[in-house]
Amino acid sequence: MTDIARRRIGRVIFVALVLGALASLVALVRPVWVGEETARIVLWQEGVKNESVVVDGNRIHYFEAIPRTQTHDAPVLLIHGLGGRAEDWTAFLPALAAQGYHVYAPDLLGYGISAQPVDATFSIPEEEDMIAKFMQSRGIAQADVVGWSMGGWITLKLAMDHPQSVRRVVLIDSAGIYFHPGMPLEIFAPNTEDEMSELFHYLEPGDRTLPYFVRRDALRHLKARAWVVNRSVSSMLRGQDLLDFRLGDLRQPVLIEWGTNDRLIPVDTGHRMHALIPQSQYVEFPGCGHLVPVECSAQALPPIEDFLAGK
Repeated sequence: MTDIARRRIGRVIFVALVLGALASLVALVRPVWVGEETARIVLWQEGVKNESVVVDGNRIHYFEAIPRTQTHDAPVLLIHGLGGRAEDWTAFLPALAAQGYHVYAPDLLGYGISAQPVDATFSIPEEEDMIAKFMQSRGIAQADVVGWSMGGWITLKLAMDHPQSVRRVVLIDSAGIYFHPGMPLEIFAPNTEDEMSELFHYLEPGDRTLPYFVRRDALRHLKARAWVVNRSVSSMLRGQDLLDFRLGDLRQPVLIEWGTNDRLIPVDTGHRMHALIPQSQYVEFPGCGHLVPVECSAQALPPIEDFLAGK
């Protein structure tokens, strides 16, 4: 090997070491950003499109998974929860597309990288209206709608107010009826690392703790959107949009999924929803907490696929 070849190899190794060190530093300083970018790369590799559309003057970001062979007439619409984003459906988008579904996952108004209009309330009715208009903008006459947590509440209201637009309903650890919260509601917009850890305690089924650098970056990330979350929570707390006495009006087939270890919205809420919706099916996942679509997707997806297929 010549001296020139050795020097070239040395330079390549040096550059690789520098890039590796920089990547490690970024992962330590901005782990939330790294997680989001990793999800986007995974979706891109799966052929999922990263798109946006203007709805009522507001830019709405969404992911779109187009199946190689579309075998179902109704597309699937995935609606995330409070403080969430479209990337929360990273496991669902390619999996449902592989089953022949055309799948959409929007960022709700104020969330993810969708617009954050300063005069918005980010209430359930406002988000429902945005979803209905998003469907119109994409030419979606009717969809199967999957809602998680606050997204389940939006899904239920959409199915009641626009029954012709919703074919089937899937609810995952859903809000929408009254339950007694076991946590201080201000933790949804934490201001300290202790409050961040407390929020994580309610989201996770076990007693795992977040590493310090993740807590620090997650807190920074959540603080930037705290005003949106606070407006959403304030609207929900008024109770005027609760659906306890309307669930019996649903006519669509409904699948309810719940993590048995959900500390945020307790499992008895799922039992009551099931009792209030006579045509509903109910599935529980032992050991899963509130983050079913993220942490228990392998258990959650097969019942959804069967339900959407009418099995």
